[in-house]
Amino acid sequence: MTSSTEDLTSQIRQLDRKFRRACDQILLLNNQIEDLQTRYDRAMKANRRSFRYSLRLRLATLEGVRNMFYEYASRCADELEELQNQLIEAGEDPDELETDDDNDNADRSNNDDNENFADDNEHFSDNDDSGGGSKETRGLPLSGSHSELLS
Repeated sequence: MTSSTEDLTSQIRQLDRKFRRACDQILLLNNQIEDLQTRYDRAMKANRRSFRYSLRLRLATLEGVRNMFYEYASRCADELEELQNQLIEAGEDPDELETDDDNDNADRSNNDDNENFADDNEHFSDNDDSGGGSKETRGLPLSGSHSELLS
């Protein structure tokens, strides 16, 4: 491996680690949003306006943070795809890369969070107030292995 391919693999590993952390944060934020939405629905049924207002503010804030994490993860996925294409052009196989998270992937396969990532993002595409939605609805194409986690 030449120094340029070593640099590319190093960049891919770092970016992959950042991407996976962003995905984990999105999952946590989705869970928090779901919990707050349940509390908001209860406050709405009980006609507790003071609680509804504060919960709605917290929901809007969490949705905004989640949307920013989603955009960041999306950019990371695009950069990863570009770096992998550069690695292919250099004659290396990006699938043979061993990332730092490969050991974590064995743990993730036992964890439902990774499998239910698309299900957790239902809030994202169904919520018209968030300004989010899937990348396809915003005209940004998804492709590549990392982008599959975001779809």
